[in-house]
Amino acid sequence: MAFWGLHVPPPGRQDRLHIRPRFFKVVGTVAVLIPLVLLGTAYKVSTSPLLCNQCHIMKPYYQAWATSKHNFVPCVDCHYPPGFRDTLWVKWQALAQVAKWATQTYSSKPFAEIEDASCLRSQCHSTRLLAGKVTFKRGITFDHRPHLEQPRRGRQLRCTSCHSQIVVGTHIEVTETTCFLCHFKGQRSARELHPIGGCPLCHQPPKGDIQLAGGTVFNHKDFVDERGAQCQKCHLDAIQGDGEAPRERCFTCHNEPQKLAKYEDHEFLHQFHVAQHNIECTRCHTEIKHQIQTRKEPLAVGCAACHEAKHSGQRAMYLGVGGKGSPNIPSHMYTARVDCVACHIAPKAEDARRTQFTGRTFEASEVACISCHGKKYAGMLDTWKRTMDTMLADLKPKLDGARKAVAEAAKNVRALTEAKRLLEAAEFNYDFVENGKGVHNIFYAADLLQGVNGRANQVMKLLGKSPITVPHENLIRGGYCATLCHSQAGVVFKPEVRFETRIVVPHQNHFFQYGAVCTDCHSPDKHKAVTITPQGCQACHHSATNDKCINCHPAQAGLYAATLETALPVKKDPNPMAGKVECVGCHDLTKKHSVAAQAEKCTECHDKGYKDMVAMWQGQVGDAQKAARAALGRAETSVAEAKKARRDVAAAADLVAKARKDFDVVVKAKGLHNPDLAEAILTGSKQAAEHALRLLAK
Repeated sequence: MAFWGLHVPPPGRQDRLHIRPRFFKVVGTVAVLIPLVLLGTAYKVSTSPLLCNQCHIMKPYYQAWATSKHNFVPCVDCHYPPGFRDTLWVKWQALAQVAKWATQTYSSKPFAEIEDASCLRSQCHSTRLLAGKVTFKRGITFDHRPHLEQPRRGRQLRCTSCHSQIVVGTHIEVTETTCFLCHFKGQRSARELHPIGGCPLCHQPPKGDIQLAGGTVFNHKDFVDERGAQCQKCHLDAIQGDGEAPRERCFTCHNEPQKLAKYEDHEFLHQFHVAQHNIECTRCHTEIKHQIQTRKEPLAVGCAACHEAKHSGQRAMYLGVGGKGSPNIPSHMYTARVDCVACHIAPKAEDARRTQFTGRTFEASEVACISCHGKKYAGMLDTWKRTMDTMLADLKPKLDGARKAVAEAAKNVRALTEAKRLLEAAEFNYDFVENGKGVHNIFYAADLLQGVNGRANQVMKLLGKSPITVPHENLIRGGYCATLCHSQAGVVFKPEVRFETRIVVPHQNHFFQYGAVCTDCHSPDKHKAVTITPQGCQACHHSATNDKCINCHPAQAGLYAATLETALPVKKDPNPMAGKVECVGCHDLTKKHSVAAQAEKCTECHDKGYKDMVAMWQGQVGDAQKAARAALGRAETSVAEAKKARRDVAAAADLVAKARKDFDVVVKAKGLHNPDLAEAILTGSKQAAEHALRLLAK
């Protein structure tokens, strides 16, 4: 025991156990070595593929690895990035997986991120980038260097972009769908195929003769090599699928609104998922298949191969999309899921013998309108067609004038670039309505033409020309609701409407007298929606160019000019400035209305003492108004009490009613517009009320 640092006395000797310092050194060494050995053993076992196979959810992946070309490579060589720090981090993540297993919160479909550094580590694929082109499967040539070192179609790829386990049963095999996604997505139309790099980039045409049905012998060399025929002439159907990334796939991994909102940010999505987290492309994108069809039915490519983008204009018009500078306004019938065949029900008059070979076309008929909406819609389709023709015909000279102005403008005109941009948008929308048939979405078409009109006017103003006025200016400017629909559908055009519960708006007067149009106040895309705000009203009514104040303020104008009607007799003298000074002479429309602002305005023509005079007039009218209100209050109360007592109050009530009417007229007209006349009317109201009180006192 001496070796271990212990002295044990022999039997029979009177001695005790001695512990020497060596004993503590031995115990300390053992205490350190045993945990290290255990930890090393645990580490070795935890890096063994056999441990991975102990978990039932890993068995399919273990079996795929065991039968793969990488079955001699331990799992950790790929799943652990090189470097001690990264290894510790992955080990920590593995402990988290153990915790999930213990708490039964694990997923049956694990996911691992394989870093490029794991693949390119020493003794693995460190020289792969330098190997040049390699041959894959059926003679397809491939070069790793440009795919890993350079962005492809603006996206940075990773090893796992092409080598993945998206197909169960394979392990880090080349996923051809990734190749097809990059090379074919967005490169195929109904008539043409333009894969990235072209077909010969990956494979050359087959060699030798090919025996076709009927004994025909075909050799690609005769067509591709000698005549330069393109592959898609025969193999347009070699690609199936579009490779889109439907939003629904996001929900398989995410549910946070802030992340789902990034769906349209394609650059961020690719950078985050592919470049940073090595996500396989097909987790988000649908599959694109690429194979040669050796047997197929005739005309399997479909009609669109020859009839490209037919009715695209009508379709976009019906959907309410595609116009420049106009909001998307889908047809009301589209939002109700009405399809083309609901309106196109009338067979076009054609030779029956001819149609058996050429097919039949169905045209729109108002019978379809009436069958759904009733007889009041009879003739509406024709009204739409005539209105569209009228608007297009009126706008043609406007566009011609704008084109001429742009063509004649000097090249150094600063606004020429903006004028050209506006003209281009106007011409596009005009052609869109004309060729997309505006009747497919009448209100969207009308809104587009309203924009054409506005842009044509802007072009003329920018180039120093006067806008051309057309016969149906108000219709084109936005007054089309009644013409296109409301009149015939029986919608009542109310003389007055209430705005924001407290303001009564002369509805008809705005349209017939003031030159306003429907879309000045109403939304062109949301039915019945009022878009005008009080500030918008003020911007129009109190603009510097508006000289029609009397239309909205007849009471003030009547008091100013002494033309207002009163119930009681009174001498009416106009304001001394009436007929000489217009409304804007005293009202500064750029400032908020107030007595102080008006007093300030007076000093532009008069001396500063007029500021005090305005205050004096305000007090003069205010005192008269206060006295009249008090007298009216007493008189109205007395009349009410006399009525309850069933007394004869006819004469007194008549005087009080007339006094109240004149009082309200002055209050509404604002006495400062004519202080002397306002005071006279208010004094008359007060005297009439007092007379009524005397009558009731008898």
